[in-house]
Amino acid sequence: MFASLLSSAAMLAAASGPVATEVAMFEQVDLFEGPSLYTVGVLEDTRCPDRELCFREERLVVATVVLDGKRRTGVAMEMGVPLRIAGGWLTLIATNARARENGAIPLSEYGLTYLFEPER
Repeated sequence: MFASLLSSAAMLAAASGPVATEVAMFEQVDLFEGPSLYTVGVLEDTRCPDRELCFREERLVVATVVLDGKRRTGVAMEMGVPLRIAGGWLTLIATNARARENGAIPLSEYGLTYLFEPER
């Protein structure tokens, strides 16, 4: 988990575009010079609370709707993987939801951070 926090911090420091932080599920966010988005659910969360004892690939994938004018597009956003959308690149770079060994994480605990890098 510490390594993922460091990589998220590094991505934030290197951000060359607007960052939307603490985005809650079902909250619509307008991205500067770009589309709007809202996240509607978690498709996969295999993050481990203790990385040293983790023997699986850690991934967080959320279902996100991108609104560009009148067009709505559903996308699967994997944390750390940039996705080309209208007008630039969108990356889910962090969440404040803590990984758990057992049980589902309530959607209300997912505060998400997105980076939008507009095309120049």
